[in-house]
Amino acid sequence: LYFYPKDKTPSMVMHNTTITQTNIRIPANQERYKDSAYLAFPKDAILYSAFFHAHYRGEAAQMDILYPDGKRKILAALPKYDFNWQREYDFAEPVKIPAGSKLITTYTYNNSKRNPANPDPSREVPWGEQSFDEMLYTQLRYRWADETSKTPVTYDKLLAAGRVMGSLDANLDNKIEKAELRGSMGKSLEPRFATLDVNRDGALDGAELAAVASSRRSNH
Repeated sequence: LYFYPKDKTPSMVMHNTTITQTNIRIPANQERYKDSAYLAFPKDAILYSAFFHAHYRGEAAQMDILYPDGKRKILAALPKYDFNWQREYDFAEPVKIPAGSKLITTYTYNNSKRNPANPDPSREVPWGEQSFDEMLYTQLRYRWADETSKTPVTYDKLLAAGRVMGSLDANLDNKIEKAELRGSMGKSLEPRFATLDVNRDGALDGAELAAVASSRRSNH
């Protein structure tokens, strides 16, 4: 714990966000089930730490960065995740995240009898905060590269706007095809898919999803 002296002002602004996959459904009796989600950064950022969280069926976790040029690199890997040993991992050197990069988290779950901590292998497991359900939750600590305490920015709104895309875009192509719809958001989008697909390309892009979000806000 550190406190700045009274005559000192912090020059940088630290932020926190999460990568989550609330559409998760782990089949009964499946030993190695994988699911993932991503968060696309709209501006240059610097990543300092990551905290991985799952419940008793969590077996492994990994976070990659997918750069705008298509190169992909592992940033952190927990090959043996343990619910009873959860820690925040600070990177030895802060990680530069160029604008347009995706941070992708992939979790592996063991919902079989071979997992001694499994509460009930015969059950299909949904997202839930109770430990008998499951979570795919990664907390990030980062800052925007061009932000200072004297020049604040509002990029977090842009970051949050891509959360739905990151939970449904399974093939990482920045579009949501009808076959990728799942969970409560998928059920909400499916009946309106043809109407929302304004450019008629068979998928929903970021602009079309933003229109959905704007419409929902105006109706509340």
